[in-house]
Amino acid sequence: MMTRQDILAVYEAGPEAVVALFEQMQQRLVALSARLRDIEARLGKDSHNSHKPPSSDSPFRKQTKSLRPASGTGGKKPGAQPGHSGQTLCQVARPDHRQSHRPSACVHCGHALDGVQSRTDPELAASTHRRQVFDLPPLALRVTEHEVLTLTCPQCHGTTTGAFPDAVSQPTQYGPGVLALAVYLRTYQLLPWRRTSELMQDLFGQAPCQATVAAAMETASAALAPVEEQIRAAIHQIPVVHFDETGLRAEAKLHWLL
Repeated sequence: MMTRQDILAVYEAGPEAVVALFEQMQQRLVALSARLRDIEARLGKDSHNSHKPPSSDSPFRKQTKSLRPASGTGGKKPGAQPGHSGQTLCQVARPDHRQSHRPSACVHCGHALDGVQSRTDPELAASTHRRQVFDLPPLALRVTEHEVLTLTCPQCHGTTTGAFPDAVSQPTQYGPGVLALAVYLRTYQLLPWRRTSELMQDLFGQAPCQATVAAAMETASAALAPVEEQIRAAIHQIPVVHFDETGLRAEAKLHWLL
């Protein structure tokens, strides 16, 4: 940065010194402008205007605004449009539980209906209304106690003691269902250790420790080793394998092409 004294010194040196200074500054300005254009061009590149993969796109990049009118405009009602295949619950033929709701008194004369048998004629049965509620059962751990018995042989009077199943090796332990859920939460839902423990504690009142879950993950990994080897062998036989995180946007979401 030139000071005021430096500029005055160039001025006093004569016109040639001033021209040389301006030429030097002009060359520097041209170089900086070119560098700025290069930086702006690189920052403006994404998966839509370059070979960069979608995974490198900035989450703060402004998305292109759709010209499609929002629901409720253009004469369309909000929600699913006619012809849309919706998803709804369907009644089951054999529910797990049934609750009958009997009327307590006659709506015509007020006579008590306690002990009155329900009619089963076809006309009444046809008018019976049924409603079904789908809900979760109470979430609680089910404890199974294993005990070995010692029996005396009536022939030789020797005693024989039973054996615990191979999977039952501790006085208290978590079963395969609990461990499978913990492994699923960690490896597929990608929950951290603490949140996995908190979720299971909130749902069941008990939660396996981190070491127990880690051991279960190792057991699951070892059990899946043959499957992984089959997948690896199948991949080696495929002529083209896509590992470049190729993706495209559809319905405002990013989808990966595998």
